[in-house]
Amino acid sequence: MFKELPDRWIFGIRDRKVVQAEVRAGTCRIEFMEGFVISADVDVQMTDASTVDLPHAATEVAEDLTMLVGTEVASAVAFKSGMVRLVFRPGYHVVMTPRDAERIVIRQSGQFEWIGQAGKGEMAVWSEEPQSR
Repeated sequence: MFKELPDRWIFGIRDRKVVQAEVRAGTCRIEFMEGFVISADVDVQMTDASTVDLPHAATEVAEDLTMLVGTEVASAVAFKSGMVRLVFRPGYHVVMTPRDAERIVIRQSGQFEWIGQAGKGEMAVWSEEPQSR
């Protein structure tokens, strides 16, 4: 489901579609097929590179994420610094960077939970198999 590198985790959700995406009352929630969910109380920086080369595309705080519904993930990375970077086809780039008490939670039900806060990201992994006593 994910691969850990020295400075980041790469999530294995390439080609999964976004089924729900919203910003409400300062909280962002992006839900993908098969129960993978990202929720965050951070400003979401979004760049639309689908029509312009990335270095020339404008980045702005996203107040609406509905354009992500139906798009496919090209890349999903959570850094040990607490930052999250998502790339969607046809070219949306989303960056979340927590400050102060803000946090980002990435969860795959029954498998893992990643929490990003200012300056750190931490992974908790668990198994669905019952523990023997």
